[in-house]
Amino acid sequence: MASGADALPKRHFDPSPHRNTHGALPKNHFEQAAQVYDTILGVNKYTRYADWVGALLEKQGVRSGLELGCGTGLYLVPLCERGLIMEGLDISDPMLSRARERRPDLTLHHCDMTRFDLESRFDAVLCLNSTLALVGSHELMVATIQCAARHLNPSGPGVLILDLPNHMVEIPAENGRSSTERFVNDDCEGEQLEVKFESNHLGDLWVTEWTGTVDNWETVLFREQFAELVFDVARVEQEFERCGFLVEALLGSRDGEPFNEEHSWRRLYVLRQQA
Repeated sequence: MASGADALPKRHFDPSPHRNTHGALPKNHFEQAAQVYDTILGVNKYTRYADWVGALLEKQGVRSGLELGCGTGLYLVPLCERGLIMEGLDISDPMLSRARERRPDLTLHHCDMTRFDLESRFDAVLCLNSTLALVGSHELMVATIQCAARHLNPSGPGVLILDLPNHMVEIPAENGRSSTERFVNDDCEGEQLEVKFESNHLGDLWVTEWTGTVDNWETVLFREQFAELVFDVARVEQEFERCGFLVEALLGSRDGEPFNEEHSWRRLYVLRQQA
């Protein structure tokens, strides 16, 4: 196994692959790995997270919701199965195609979450799984929060849930690390899928690369690279107030653990729009 891994081309991390001369970021669309995305993240694990989110929404009186960056439906599908009226939005057509395979009756929107305009309004808007940090700049994070606020039903509970990384904990723990995990996936015809994960802190970016292979590292299926903005927490929280949101809770995990600045890997905000 070691010799097969060594046979892959060496990957050198420097700013040039991640920002072009115009300052552009990777698309962060997960298009190459869409077919195996659910296997890598873990459907059962995310169903458990979705159950927690669903219970929270029901407690807040939410009946309808929109998930931004819904991807393959890891949250969206189980939330619909709970009886919530959910719609999803994503910029990646391959990810949305996987969501439709999982549940053909989903209402999905193929558009950019930083500048969308839908006819419907919702009791809640969700932006989970670090998606907000993937838009690439504080300005685009602000634009997304503003779009979310405009799509809340003024007569409803007005809930916004944002699941963000706590980079202050994650980056020191993971910077420069490389690990490999093995998965069995039907889309690989029963072959064992091996994925190498590498993470590096580059200026204002937290860059992760996934390399997926089969045949004992002989065949490379995909290489996905995505970059989270290492965002200014105070700047983002100020935007909550400007958009009329009150922070009802700040949690430290995707299943509701209390937030601890020094130990929590997540910053999960539960916000409510003020009347």
